[in-house]
Amino acid sequence: MDSPRFVRPAAAALALAALLSAPPLSPAAASTGAQLLNVCAPPAGPPTAACYAYVQAVIDDSNLVGADVDVRFASEFGLFCTPPNLRIDDAVAAVANAIRSDPTLATHNASIAVRLALAKAYRCPPEPPPAAPK
Repeated sequence: MDSPRFVRPAAAALALAALLSAPPLSPAAASTGAQLLNVCAPPAGPPTAACYAYVQAVIDDSNLVGADVDVRFASEFGLFCTPPNLRIDDAVAAVANAIRSDPTLATHNASIAVRLALAKAYRCPPEPPPAAPK
């Protein structure tokens, strides 16, 4: 079994290098959730480097934006909170499973499909109620 892959902020450069070195499936590499599923769960073999890079990039983007995300965007396109020790293998599996189980994700833009899949798998804890004024 391969060693686990953990999601780390420093992985962005490696993910980008993998994405650039992987052969594209289409001009945008993965334009839809269905096309992304083809590289994240190919019929024969493990996920491709392009899949890992794509999912990692969406996670990194979410981590970069953090609390500044627009509430309307988050409610429509998925707000997720990945645990600090999340393995990228687990995130990729969650994305592939969600796209397989929800046909609407296959028709979405690939990055939106990833966000919505991760929002299902890694829900954010509810915001604590504001403290009562003293």
